[in-house]
Amino acid sequence: MFIRTIFPFYSLSGSSSDGWVAFGILLAAVLVAFGVLYFLFFRMKGKCLIQVKEDNIQLVDTGNPLIKIRGFRLRDNADAKFPDGGRVTCLTAVRGSPGFSSGRHYWEVSLQTTKLDLKTSWWIGVTDKHEIPHDERLSPTTKNGFWFLSSCSKQEDTLQFSTEPETFIYVQSKPKRVGVYLDFDNRELSFYNVEEKCLFGSLAAKFTGELFPLFNPGKGDMGTMKILQRSVQDQSINTEPVKKLQKEEQDQSGTTENPEAES
Repeated sequence: MFIRTIFPFYSLSGSSSDGWVAFGILLAAVLVAFGVLYFLFFRMKGKCLIQVKEDNIQLVDTGNPLIKIRGFRLRDNADAKFPDGGRVTCLTAVRGSPGFSSGRHYWEVSLQTTKLDLKTSWWIGVTDKHEIPHDERLSPTTKNGFWFLSSCSKQEDTLQFSTEPETFIYVQSKPKRVGVYLDFDNRELSFYNVEEKCLFGSLAAKFTGELFPLFNPGKGDMGTMKILQRSVQDQSINTEPVKKLQKEEQDQSGTTENPEAES
């Protein structure tokens, strides 16, 4: 929209009072124009907002002896003997409920436990598996129906996506809370650092069928992962400028959507 303001001409040789009148008119016009532009800016900005209702995710307890589930908390069983050794595999993975086959969905996972260090071993994402295969040989990648962000066992300041080949993301500090945003219809899965209010990265994928939240407490640390719940009163529409935030964060960090997630 183009705005043009036409001002009357005033001679500088006139009286000082005329000069002040001209200045006052000019200032008023500038303020009006600024107010109009300000309104238009936020009106257009509002169109970038995406409305998302937060979902309450439940853990599906299958009685797996390798993990411990208490309510919405999850961790590995330190007393168990792991067939896969020190590796983190599907043997300790847990599916969440409900599943999703359309729409936009958002949930958060806390990796911080009071009086304990932050978790250093975990997976957070989605899967198309109705039952998690208890097969340590299975490669949990995007090509096999696993889309997730995880800790990196080799470097504490790095996270990684379940792509082939692996995609690594450098972080300045370990995340305390991870937000998961699933846009099923637009085939996109995004991960956010809730505390820092920034985007870790996004995966593009050809989702088919039903998707389920995916969690893995990993191995070797005392911390638990907790799926955060919202009361009915707090489950209001959460307006988040997801698309704009993604673009800004990707431009700043150089992180782009990973084409390897296409499967």
